[in-house]
Amino acid sequence: MLGLFVALVVAEVGLRALGVGPQPIRSKRLLNNLDAPVYYHCYTSNPNGEFRPLPDMREGHWILKTTMLQPTELPLEKVYETPFCVEYYNSVLQVGDESIAIRDRAYEAEPSADKLRILLIGDSFAYGEGVPLDRTLFRQLESRLGPSVEVVNAARPGFDTSLELWRTQRLVPALHSRRVLVVFIPNDIRLTDELIARQTFINDLINVRDEYVERHHATAWYSGSLRLVELLGATWEMRRIAQETTQWYLDSYDPRYNKENLDLLAYQIGQFAQLPECQVAFVLYPLMENLGSYPFTAIHEQVAEMVRNAGMPVLDLAPVFADYDAQSLWVHPADHHPCGKAHAIAAERIAAWLRDEVPSFLEHP
Repeated sequence: MLGLFVALVVAEVGLRALGVGPQPIRSKRLLNNLDAPVYYHCYTSNPNGEFRPLPDMREGHWILKTTMLQPTELPLEKVYETPFCVEYYNSVLQVGDESIAIRDRAYEAEPSADKLRILLIGDSFAYGEGVPLDRTLFRQLESRLGPSVEVVNAARPGFDTSLELWRTQRLVPALHSRRVLVVFIPNDIRLTDELIARQTFINDLINVRDEYVERHHATAWYSGSLRLVELLGATWEMRRIAQETTQWYLDSYDPRYNKENLDLLAYQIGQFAQLPECQVAFVLYPLMENLGSYPFTAIHEQVAEMVRNAGMPVLDLAPVFADYDAQSLWVHPADHHPCGKAHAIAAERIAAWLRDEVPSFLEHP
């Protein structure tokens, strides 16, 4: 007992002397120039070497905000706490009375006679959140499919399948696209109020939100304890939250908790197949979580069956990533979107799948 007590004292003194404790997490921040159609996500570090330095802010009206569910404005000088950036520039397509922004170049309404135009639709994974434009999925896929194909990035962060269908139905005729590639991830289903209430959004397996993490740690059972207890308690608590979030995703596809929205999802997937004079294919992109023993295989199988029942081809990317460490494919420790390397792996597999297994998709109409 005395030996154990001495060991604990030594460990506590050592941890405090070295400043070791629960590692603070700082989420990405949003930097806007209100005088230009450009914005940035800013990060504390550059783990993949894909980010760029802060832009020149000597001109323009710049605003810095958090990326919480309810963003708050921060003093602009705090931008230097997150000095690594990804730039987003959106072109605007005029579709009737609507203005639709896309993270892509501007397009003529009609593709040239020698081009096959593919509309890429999805949420933040397909959009390329946290990734420079040249390393996004659509750009890397376009380069692998060759000069006769152009891939339009019509994805939008925060979209679910309902909004993706709505946008597709407007852009397909406006851009005269005869091909649509839908990128689906497990959070694209609508949720009941009960399921929404269960999610704390501390870590939804895509974004780790620092304000929520700090608020949780401040009121947790280990707060104010010995440094060793705080370190172990915070680590255990974050793992518990990740496990609860995993179960939350699984429950989102369980008819006992979300049957109405599961039926809605099947209907919406079927509506993609009804697009006139248009061929549609689906790609299931995994969350970058525990890829070796992927916890959402059942969700992928469930959605893949819906797609096949609607008569469309589907590719599941989860097996492609099974041999990779998930953390090596994160944009950042606080942002678990796939990085440029992950998009390169995905683009390579999608291009091969279309050529070898769905060749009609790449035939010029």
